[in-house]
Amino acid sequence: MFNITEALKKSRHTIVLTGAGMSTESGLKDFRSNGGLWAGKDPMEIASTETIRPIRPKEDKMSYIRRIKDFNEFYKWRMREVLQSTPHEGHRILAKWQANGYVKRILTQNVDGYHQTAGSKDVVALHGNLMQARCEMCQKQYSYKEFLELNSPFCDCEYDGVIRPNIVLFGEMLGDSYEIAMREATKADLVIAMGTSLQVSPANMIPQEVLSRGGRFVIINLEPTEMDKYADRVVNNFKIGDVLRGIDAELPYGTIKGS
Repeated sequence: MFNITEALKKSRHTIVLTGAGMSTESGLKDFRSNGGLWAGKDPMEIASTETIRPIRPKEDKMSYIRRIKDFNEFYKWRMREVLQSTPHEGHRILAKWQANGYVKRILTQNVDGYHQTAGSKDVVALHGNLMQARCEMCQKQYSYKEFLELNSPFCDCEYDGVIRPNIVLFGEMLGDSYEIAMREATKADLVIAMGTSLQVSPANMIPQEVLSRGGRFVIINLEPTEMDKYADRVVNNFKIGDVLRGIDAELPYGTIKGS
């Protein structure tokens, strides 16, 4: 059986890709599992560019304002959820691996900032940062504290722009972060995907890029994914923190790997 610990020891350039399942162990709801954040809801009505588009034909102004307020309140709720939880042991172990040279870069589909809070450096946040906001029109920046205290979902600029979190909404393209992630994938000889269904494109292209160059692929996820058949090792039905703790116990420390 493919040994993850030995692969980490031998790898020259390991990258880690994390998804919503990484954050569920901190108490945050994920997006696609039973009882997840989107259960019984249409994400295109909550978190898409359609939600914040200008007033629609045959839509009265009050309906438009209510739509924007609902969007705004949803993300205020999400911010409060992030603030009420903290990084878990898995986040801290990954930061430790990075500090000791076992992991070169962490790429995440999450927007909660927990990897950074746990101590990871130069995290590639593919979908942005929930804890920052901006005006859709004038690009004025707002802190999460300012966003949470807003009485109006509209900026005071001349355009009355919608104030939105600095995240990638459904219907938007990924920014420079995806190019950075793919550059890391071209250098990687090992990619470990954790807590991700690997359903979201183009993030799911990252392990495919590593595989296309002869790299190895590990999946750690509570449930099976459609990409399991391509992985060298799949670990299901265990919490990420527990799996990483077991691997970490077998890794040698003392000098930084590769130094």
